[in-house]
Amino acid sequence: MRLRAVLVALFATVALLPHAAHAARCAMDYSVTPARCVAEDACIPQPGLIRCPSVTCESTPGCPGHVPRAPLSNEPTPASSEKPFEFQQVQPKLGITIPTLPKFSDLKALKLPSGTLVVDVPWIGEYLSAVYKYLIPLGAIIAVLIIMGAGLVWMTSGLSDQKGQALTWIQNAVIGLLLLVGSYVILYTINPDLIRPATLRIQIAQPIEYVDGGDTDSAVTVDARTIPATGIICPKSGGVAAIPEIVGSMTGKVAYRLGGKGGGPPYSAETGAYQTTCPAGNICLDCSGFVGYVASCAGLPSYGGGTSNIFSSSEKITSIDYGAGTVNGIPLQAGDVLGWVAGESGKRFGHVVLFVGNGQVAESVGSGRNGGALVVRSFSAFKDARGYPFGHIKRRS
Repeated sequence: MRLRAVLVALFATVALLPHAAHAARCAMDYSVTPARCVAEDACIPQPGLIRCPSVTCESTPGCPGHVPRAPLSNEPTPASSEKPFEFQQVQPKLGITIPTLPKFSDLKALKLPSGTLVVDVPWIGEYLSAVYKYLIPLGAIIAVLIIMGAGLVWMTSGLSDQKGQALTWIQNAVIGLLLLVGSYVILYTINPDLIRPATLRIQIAQPIEYVDGGDTDSAVTVDARTIPATGIICPKSGGVAAIPEIVGSMTGKVAYRLGGKGGGPPYSAETGAYQTTCPAGNICLDCSGFVGYVASCAGLPSYGGGTSNIFSSSEKITSIDYGAGTVNGIPLQAGDVLGWVAGESGKRFGHVVLFVGNGQVAESVGSGRNGGALVVRSFSAFKDARGYPFGHIKRRS
């Protein structure tokens, strides 16, 4: 009885093996190019024929039972608004070649209706599918060798114990082969999507230019409606004596926006989402917008807009003593501004900082686009700071 059961299982395995291999080959070929998945025998109705997932002879006009093919879950339909875009193709290289995977498919880059750029990467699914397709015949060969060896032992041995052990080998080999082949058939029966090579969809990160400082030459706007909401002190009087209090009240309430001068969005000089947003509870200022805003709240004359205007007729810096707080041998006073203009020292943008008094300097920096743009530190700290090629100073008095 045991031998009969083994033979029945072996027959079932042999019957399923070519169909599973055909389905695996068909599914893999379809992921590479839809045309390959139409097998020649798929157009000939045969009982028990395992056809390709979602595509058989029905996709070939003129074949029996021709119907429109249902698209794969990861395949854009003709009416889809996903649009391909140009990019440089790359191909992974395997250290160990797999005969069932001659090459990987190309990446597919798409632009979704939302404007998001994505790349569909089929390589992991193709690799796993190729390994499985390679293991099916390899497992079958190993199982057949075990069956042949055990059969030889069973026929030549006169001992019942050895015959029983040989029969156990045959039974285990057949069960293993059934699991190897049957798992594919079971998964395909439950849902053909389970055996298709999965595609990994990766969103492409949009580059956002980082600007540590920089400004435009627009005029500063002090919007009285935003002052109560932020809690910023803006008396529009007091002169240089009011600067420390004004700057102190702005701490933690400034977000950087290139071209930000105190008004709301949009900020046309910015990129991406920063063009149309300003964090709640903050005012959005670039570096010259910050010094101009402080001057306006202190009731002082404008510095002149952006850095190109601020330093157009300013004093050229020839020496700085960071420890003593002097520029060109003259002590810094509250309200003095230092910086450079675009193009100097290889800088794409100009930048300006404000001397607050008591050895402190304040500035709006580009790293604070989500808040925290206002940085206040001692002037002596700039001695070892990189990227601050101070070339000009405009003194308040």
